[in-house]
Amino acid sequence: MKTAKLPLGTKVGFGVCDIGGNLFVTIMGFYVLNFITDVALLGAALAGTAMLVGKIWDAVIDPAIGFLSDRTKHRMGRRRPWLLGGAIAVFFFMILMYTNPHIGNQGLLFVWVVAVYCLLVTAYSVINIPYG
Repeated sequence: MKTAKLPLGTKVGFGVCDIGGNLFVTIMGFYVLNFITDVALLGAALAGTAMLVGKIWDAVIDPAIGFLSDRTKHRMGRRRPWLLGGAIAVFFFMILMYTNPHIGNQGLLFVWVVAVYCLLVTAYSVINIPYG
């Protein structure tokens, strides 16, 4: 049985649009811990724990977003509302993530970082899961 091949334009279009997701992952991988420890001044152990909590949250939320996006019925289609809402949310939470809250208490700063990081990875998943 012969399968249809995707046209080159479709492949290139999908790849070009995925650059944004890859830039997000790269920025987070290279800079977020540096920012949290050196700019926001959260202790390294707490910063690492905050990232761990965010990754666990991401592992829980990704299947839920996939489940919901697969069942979305909207005039724009199943995926587009997710992509649009996620893009707006990522923009807002990325700014918030890289804004120093100037919280002196380590416990409160930890809660701030966990909350904002979890919101940011959720917003990213709202784009990336339906897109993929």
